[in-house]
Amino acid sequence: MWAGGVCGACLAAAGVWRRYGVEDGLADAIPVAVTVSPRGNVWVVHPGGRAVSWLDGFNVRAISVGPLGNYPVYESRSGQIWALHGDGVAEYRAEEWHSYLVPEVRAEREAHPLRILRAVPLLPAERDRVLVLLPEQLVSYEARRRRSLVLRRASDAGLGRFVDILQTREGDLWVAGARGVAKLTGPVRRLTPETAWEVRLMPEESQHQLVGRIHEDEEGGLTSVAEAPDEVRVVVHFDGTAWQPPMLAPPGTRGAWRGTEGT
Repeated sequence: MWAGGVCGACLAAAGVWRRYGVEDGLADAIPVAVTVSPRGNVWVVHPGGRAVSWLDGFNVRAISVGPLGNYPVYESRSGQIWALHGDGVAEYRAEEWHSYLVPEVRAEREAHPLRILRAVPLLPAERDRVLVLLPEQLVSYEARRRRSLVLRRASDAGLGRFVDILQTREGDLWVAGARGVAKLTGPVRRLTPETAWEVRLMPEESQHQLVGRIHEDEEGGLTSVAEAPDEVRVVVHFDGTAWQPPMLAPPGTRGAWRGTEGT
């Protein structure tokens, strides 16, 4: 992603890249948020929430922007489309956006108006349901009943402030906090406050705290970015059993993931 459009790697081993811009169908030349769905679609939000484009690897399309701001758009494996919206969330269906008030999102915005601008991670669980990861709690929201349920508070999870959420290829759930990660056995639609959390904390002596999104690799491991008290950033990797020694990252690093051949 860069200021002139979105770039997708094609035949990466040969170093061939294709650039997508307005001339290819993007609604705007500048992207402010990009997500990749489990279906392989790339969702691009443009400045000021003026438009949303999506790429499926062959074509570029756009949908109505509705009530969105500069928040990322998330698509589930079954095609549900959600985004953060003001005091709640919005779902795109039947070619229009439907907005819902989520009390916990409103409370977070009122208590920390600047923090919520960092885009609260969402995870579409199934039709009419989405998980919302706020820094202090994991919330399940059911649109049909307009009801929210707190699945776990950060103070009870032992992970520190919540950072990110990720659904595995097998359908389980990873929740990342400042101090480590926790695995919840899926399916996601059946998670309840009673669901067990398998917590894996980073070594206490490292004093690192996770600050980046978590990314799953083909072996089921997780990679992210952490920060030490002296603000030095490192790449950290959890192989599914234990945390591996951190690797020093360039200053300002915001994200990291494992590529081919373990790089």
